[in-house]
Amino acid sequence: MTKQWTIEELKLAFPDVAFQCRMEMFMATCHAERVTAVEKAIDHVAQNLTRTRHHRQHKDEDLLTNDIVTSLKDIGFQASHDTDIGGHCDVVVEGRENFLWLGEAKTHHDYDWLYKGFQQLSTRYSGGMPGQEAGGLIIYCYNQGVAQMMSSWKQHLVTQRPDIQTITCTANPLAFRSTHLHEVSGLSYMVRHIPVALYFDPKDAVRAGPKKARSPGKARGTSAPRPARKAGSSAHSRAIKAAPASKK
Repeated sequence: MTKQWTIEELKLAFPDVAFQCRMEMFMATCHAERVTAVEKAIDHVAQNLTRTRHHRQHKDEDLLTNDIVTSLKDIGFQASHDTDIGGHCDVVVEGRENFLWLGEAKTHHDYDWLYKGFQQLSTRYSGGMPGQEAGGLIIYCYNQGVAQMMSSWKQHLVTQRPDIQTITCTANPLAFRSTHLHEVSGLSYMVRHIPVALYFDPKDAVRAGPKKARSPGKARGTSAPRPARKAGSSAHSRAIKAAPASKK
């Protein structure tokens, strides 16, 4: 008799996160489950970028976003970059039943730059239609202290948009969610704000210690003068004593 596996049993049998994301997206029966699968995959890819951040210190937004989209494709998602949806959207993930998840990516230079990305996502690219009511703002952070940066960004966002409500993200303590009524559909639109930690400043470099001071008058490559030999103690004195006496 063939065993019928549940999703939870498959997760236990196959702990690989990428496999789980692919399986959850494939077996999703509603848009909410598809959103969860995409968010889990984004977090997985973001952690991989953090692990290899020493190789990404000079990459710009476009190259980093290409890395994310390529990884999503490798996992098994129908993902694309710079797709024309209201403009050139950074990350597009499509699925069954008109499912559409959009992501805008920004490198954190200042909070106004992040706000521009949020406005692009919520007013240019997305329509907020059924099955398309969720998206993400991906924030590349080269600064120290991601948690503090995200807290400041949340404060900046609600100051600029008092109509927005923020919600704690239980899946990722560094991320948060915001909701507002989409001006196109009139439905609630949810944006997940996801940081990618790329700060890299190792402190393990070996530094040369201070050089020892040389004795005064002792130049490099020279030796100190030898003390004068005592009479009768030199090899020359011993040679004289050992020499045979001359005949008179």
